[in-house]
Amino acid sequence: MHIKSCFILLLLSLSSCKTASLTDAYSNTSSSHTTTFSSDDKEIVNLYKLKVEEELVLPILGEDNSLGDLFDIALHNNPATKISWSDAKAAAATYGENLSTYLPAFGFDAEFNANREGFVFNSQGASGQEAFLMNTQIQYGPIISLSYLLFDGGTRKAKAGKYFWLLQQSNFLHNESIQSVMKTVADSYYTYISDQAQYKADIEDLENAEEAFKAATDKYKAGVYSITDMLQAKTNYLQKKVTLTNQKNTTDNSYVKLITTLSIPANSEEVELKEFPEKIAPCPFTGDLAQLINIAKESRGEFLAAKANVLSAQNDVKIAETEILPKLNLTANAGEYWYQDNYRDRGNYNILLDLSFPIFSGFYYRNLIKNKKAILEEAKSKLYSTELTIIEEIKFALNDLNASKEKIEDTKSYLEAAEIENDAMLKKYKLGIVSILDLLSAQAYLADAKSQYILAQKDYYTSIIDLSFATGMLSTQQAEIHYAK
Repeated sequence: MHIKSCFILLLLSLSSCKTASLTDAYSNTSSSHTTTFSSDDKEIVNLYKLKVEEELVLPILGEDNSLGDLFDIALHNNPATKISWSDAKAAAATYGENLSTYLPAFGFDAEFNANREGFVFNSQGASGQEAFLMNTQIQYGPIISLSYLLFDGGTRKAKAGKYFWLLQQSNFLHNESIQSVMKTVADSYYTYISDQAQYKADIEDLENAEEAFKAATDKYKAGVYSITDMLQAKTNYLQKKVTLTNQKNTTDNSYVKLITTLSIPANSEEVELKEFPEKIAPCPFTGDLAQLINIAKESRGEFLAAKANVLSAQNDVKIAETEILPKLNLTANAGEYWYQDNYRDRGNYNILLDLSFPIFSGFYYRNLIKNKKAILEEAKSKLYSTELTIIEEIKFALNDLNASKEKIEDTKSYLEAAEIENDAMLKKYKLGIVSILDLLSAQAYLADAKSQYILAQKDYYTSIIDLSFATGMLSTQQAEIHYAK
């Protein structure tokens, strides 16, 4: 036993196998649950050296990049669409593999067989002694083989249908992946430019607060008002300063998130982005809910993928039902063998027609059919659930869009009125007609009006994106709906 073990270890060492992994498998893990894993394995170095190079598309520096530009960048860089595309290509190859059963399979085999055997037998002579004979035989030659399925009751066709619809499912999920990436980019883009607009509005609010503080200070020094006005104005000014610092941090973080959605390292050089347009872009949608739902059923990748899944499950049922039908296979091979002493068989062949079908398999096929039918019903339920979700998303997005259009007009009027009131209150305060509280109240209304208008713009453009995504029209072929130019 010792000699055998040594021999095995010797073979392992000669074949560059790691005997420690064989004799002590736990040596490849950390020593306990409280310690981290580390390894001195030379092959681990390859892990640290491994680098996957990605050819990234970067935003144009020194120019204002639009949302459409960001879509192009994200779709080129984002790994999600690369993964979904790879899945679709793999499904296409699997479909092609399955179609190969429609064609005959040919094979080639070259054989060389040398055999030497000794025989001991009783001699037929008078002595009756045993005789020994050594027989040597050498055989070699090529063989061509053929295999073809002649009839299987429809199993082959059903399998081809199954993998065809699995391919389409992957294709539509790839479409959905593209739409999801575009929606994520659009959401991050509008979040960032709204945060940036709010940051600029906070700078203006701080300047207004500083002006009010200066006016209160001047009046206090002139003995017109008490120190209370100056302290209230100072408190308001410092509050605006803190708000500005917080908004700066929020804006910086939303920029990082936007750059990350483009699959660009967050430490890349900062790029310029287009802000909200001065004139609100017109809405590209009508309010016809039924029409939007019909568009979604023809365009939404997730819904079409769910349909393809149902059709694939239907073919799975057909496959199970045809498993019990007769199958007829043709196999054939032909070749020629050569032997020692220049003998040959002058060609040989074999043809076999094989007819097979199950008689009884312990109710296996009956239960298989029931299983596939249950999976089909599950696929149908998932399709209906997807339809309900999409209709819900469309209705929500349409409601948000209608509300945001009204909010745009209301907040714009609110902002215009607040600006007029703020200017008037500042003049009146400097003339001593109103108190500091009236001025600070007007400035608070102005700050709120700016925030409300910025939020209304964000909600309006975001709801357009949401409705585009919900209907499946957020795609590279529907650029006019993607973003407001």
